[in-house]
Order: sequence, then structure tokens, then C-alpha cells
Amino acid sequence: MPSTLTAGLLRFVRHSTRFPAALWYLALDAGQRRDHSALAVLCLDWVAHGQCRITYEHLFEPKLEIRFLKRFPIGLSYEKLYELLKDRLQELDPALKLRAKQLIIDAGGPGPPLVDRLRANLSKHVTIKPVIITGGKGANTLTGGYTGVPRRTIVSNLQLLLAAKTLKCDTTLDGWSLLKEELLELSGNDTQPADNTAHDDLAIATGLAAWAAATDFPELLPEVGDETIRRGPGGVSGPLF
Repeated sequence: MPSTLTAGLLRFVRHSTRFPAALWYLALDAGQRRDHSALAVLCLDWVAHGQCRITYEHLFEPKLEIRFLKRFPIGLSYEKLYELLKDRLQELDPALKLRAKQLIIDAGGPGPPLVDRLRANLSKHVTIKPVIITGGKGANTLTGGYTGVPRRTIVSNLQLLLAAKTLKCDTTLDGWSLLKEELLELSGNDTQPADNTAHDDLAIATGLAAWAAATDFPELLPEVGDETIRRGPGGVSGPLF
């Protein structure tokens, strides 16, 4: 019997417990003087599908959903950004209580001081995962607990998850229209916006959160051989929405 069971584009996740806890992924794209900062919050929850008749493991369909999107004004200081992020975590605490949560932060440029402050003050409430976005071909571990992640991986995985409808979002959610605009601007060849004046801050923040979820649970990504959704140099073949 294969290690995973297919359910359309999605594979079931095996788990030893009857009801695994929901997981929360918060991701911050820290902007600089010419870019917005952006925050995305994703929730990974589970739909039970009985037990494997051979191993008796419980089978769950993962349900990944965008719960919060926010693009901050250009020029927002890292001091103010830290305060806003801390406030947001406090606002989410009732929903996040007793549930695992990660904060993935784009720590390129002047980001390390913000990472250090978050680690010093918020590490008891959230697992902090600093990321350096690279132009490479694969993720790699860097010094100081940082991870190098290719931009192509971040964007392509996000496109795959949305096109396969594995990652979902309520279309009335604040920020969804901005995220959709950013995604439609992304070039399929180099994962950069086709218009060099366009922004991609929400797309990168959402992509970082989705990357972290897919790293923890590769079953979220659609299978390579699917006729409608496939991996390739441009990430996705077919419409995103």
C-alpha cells in the first residue's frame, strides 16, 4: 500500500492521533523604503477520513486557508512594524491558544535586527523561522538558524496550491483583491512581476506561509503528473483563478 492515498489533487495525511491540532502559519515580508511590508496568516486544519485498514492510522485531508492579509504603508518603520506584529499576535491568541504556530519572516536586507527582537520577546508565543530569499534552486540551511529559500519555490508553490484549490481564501477577506492582483502580475518565467512598478509583497508573505506548510506536509502539493496542474519552469500550466 502506498505511503499516501490520493484524493483528487490532494493526498491524505496519515496521523497517529484521532484529531491532530490545527496549525497556524504567519509570514511577514519585511519591506524597505520602496516596498510595502505585508503579513499573511494561514490556518492548516484537518478533515477526518477514517482509518487505514492495514496500518490503522487515522487519515486526514488537510485544509489550508488564508485567514488574514495586510499590506502596510511604504516607509513603515521596523519599530512600528514590530508593534503591529506583536498586537496582531495578541489579537489572534484566543484562536491560537494551545495550537502550534510559526512566524516565517523575510529576513533579507535590514531584517536581522527585527528577527533578533522577535526572538527575544515573542519566541515563547510563536516559533520564529527567518528566511533569506535566494535565486538558487533549492532550500538550504544558513548560519544563525536562517533558511535560504529560492524565490521560484515560494511563488511556484503558491501558484500550485491556489490553482489546485488546496489553498483557499474567502473572496470577501480584506486584502484578497490586492493579493489576486499581485499574483496575476507575476511572470510565469522568472516569478517577478511583469510590470516592474507592481508590488508582490502580499504574494511573497502568503507564499512564505504556504512554503512552510508544504515543507511540514508535502502532501499539500499536487502531484507532478496531474494533467491540469503541473510543475514546470513557469510553475503552473492553466489559470490560477
